[in-house]
Amino acid sequence: MGECLDEVNRYNAFVGVSVALTIVVILFARIRHNDFANDPVRGRMFYFIMGPIKILIGILLLTVLHPGDCAMFQGFYGYIAILIGIVWIRRGTRLTSVYNQPAEANTVPMSAEMA
Repeated sequence: MGECLDEVNRYNAFVGVSVALTIVVILFARIRHNDFANDPVRGRMFYFIMGPIKILIGILLLTVLHPGDCAMFQGFYGYIAILIGIVWIRRGTRLTSVYNQPAEANTVPMSAEMA
């Protein structure tokens, strides 16, 4: 019984680390850098680093850190962490496409300015 409690505590600690990482990313990206609107290169790099870290934590929670010996334990946060990591990578991909657009694509057409 003691081993089961240790495994659950270890699992919960990593869930806490993962939630803290999510909060830090949200605060850093949204509040401090306005979702990297002015610096898509930095945002792309940020999300491409943090996304795989979040996915790795999710995989660890589903495999190595999952308390398999404990009957009745249902850990689902690993799936949520993987999903959040995929969303972050997707944001990095979107920032890549914004960065790769030519400067003329962001301007208003001449006919619309004259109207």
